[in-house]
Order: sequence, then C-alpha cells, then structure tokens
Amino acid sequence: MAPLVDPPGEVGSAGAEQEVFAAGPGRLTTGLWRREPDTWSFVRPYHEIAVILAGDADIVADDGTVHPIGPGDALVTPKGTAGTWRIRETT
Repeated sequence: MAPLVDPPGEVGSAGAEQEVFAAGPGRLTTGLWRREPDTWSFVRPYHEIAVILAGDADIVADDGTVHPIGPGDALVTPKGTAGTWRIRETT
C-alpha cells in the first residue's frame, strides 16, 4: 500500500491506500484504505461503498447524527455526502 499524500486532519496522521481494480476512468474502482487516529471533514465527490475490516471510528453527519463504525460494518456514502471522520483506532 502507498502512503497517503498530504492526508487531511487535525493531526495529519499516517495512512495508506491501494487501488486493486479499476473499470475505466470514473466508472468503478476498488481498493484498500488504512488510516490512523485523526479527525477531518469530508465531502464525498463520488458514490462509495466501504466494508470496515478493523478499527473504531465515528462518522458525524452534517446534521450532527453520529454513526459509530467498526469491524463488519458496511457504509454507503452517496456522492455529495458531507460530514466528519473521527477515527479512534486505526481503521
């Protein structure tokens, strides 16, 4: 996995990502992502489905709703979704 380049966040913590498969530009990409504890805001520029393999975190929606996530959880974040990641344990 390649280190994240200039990762966002309050701490600027380390992380890595690896593209595993891509089906043409802008169509479908699969891969792996790892991030150490940190907090940052995001606006998703694409539709995303993620399965959490390890870690402990919250995603806080713009309306303040807290979504706790951990191993075995599946996330669906439609394009345009905004919120904040709060990672407590490497995810």
